[in-house]
Amino acid sequence: HMSSLVMLLPILYFSLYKKHPWIAFATLCGAVVVVISVASHFSDYLAIQRYAAYGETNEYEGGFGIMLLVDYLPGIFLIWYIWKHKIKGIWADMLICFTLVAVFVRSIAYYIVIAGRLGTHFMIIYLVLIPYFLNEMRLNHRKEYIPFAIFLLFFLLFKIDLYFKGYLATDGIMPYYFLWNE
Repeated sequence: HMSSLVMLLPILYFSLYKKHPWIAFATLCGAVVVVISVASHFSDYLAIQRYAAYGETNEYEGGFGIMLLVDYLPGIFLIWYIWKHKIKGIWADMLICFTLVAVFVRSIAYYIVIAGRLGTHFMIIYLVLIPYFLNEMRLNHRKEYIPFAIFLLFFLLFKIDLYFKGYLATDGIMPYYFLWNE
């Protein structure tokens, strides 16, 4: 699917971050400002008619919501953990880059509605990177491991609850099937 091209962003961001971390962060912040400015001025002009229904059914008037932070709270916490313990290496850099780009994509989804679907591409944070650092925490920083593991368990249960409540309350078809639903 063409939307998978969004995964080039973390890779490009990673290459910039490896050379100049502060320039990479400033670039991402600047990109948020530019996208929000452009999107708020041209929100009535949709380039692709196929997605016009998203613009018509969107009742949101712009601005950031709390879900922006909630969605990537474990990743944001792990960025703090990486900086606190001065963890170096490709895994740490990947988590930082993927989380920051995921927050960027999620933030522009508040202004460009069709961008909200791009968040599914960033599940690598939950499937690979967070489990890696959870194990790293268990091995090296036991004092922080237990609270984070408990937080992560409740966080994921909360996310699953939101997912099912959101789709069970609609008249549409749930987008994914589990093994026991087939």
